[in-house]
Amino acid sequence: MRCTRPRTRLLVLTCALGFAHAADNLTFEVASVKVSPPVLPNDRVFFGPPRGGPGTPDPAQITWRYATLSNLLIAAYNVKAYQISGPEWLATQRYDVMAKVPAGATKEQVSMMWQNLLIERFGVALHRESREFHVEELVIAKVDRN
Repeated sequence: MRCTRPRTRLLVLTCALGFAHAADNLTFEVASVKVSPPVLPNDRVFFGPPRGGPGTPDPAQITWRYATLSNLLIAAYNVKAYQISGPEWLATQRYDVMAKVPAGATKEQVSMMWQNLLIERFGVALHRESREFHVEELVIAKVDRN
């Protein structure tokens, strides 16, 4: 069975001219964003989530190695990967991010800090819209027991 459901989608637009800061202008105390080094064929690399931040044993610092811009958008705006549209490199170009979190910052405030970092360092501008997508629904078949 196919059905169509509206889904919110986050479109990423990059621009070089004027952009607004996210609410409250929350920023990391210090942040470093560098292009990740290339991964060699036999390298063992962790492409996981960020380490540190509020609610972890190291709340004062976040370290995120090999993060894609798509990963950063997901963390900043609390969306799913299928809700992001943009150039292909959003999911392929990787960055190493280290950020010092202000004392007492909450997870919600850190999300705002990610948003501001994306605006300041990458010139990210967003457009939100609703779109309809085709999805498939699995249903349990009725068994005829005669």
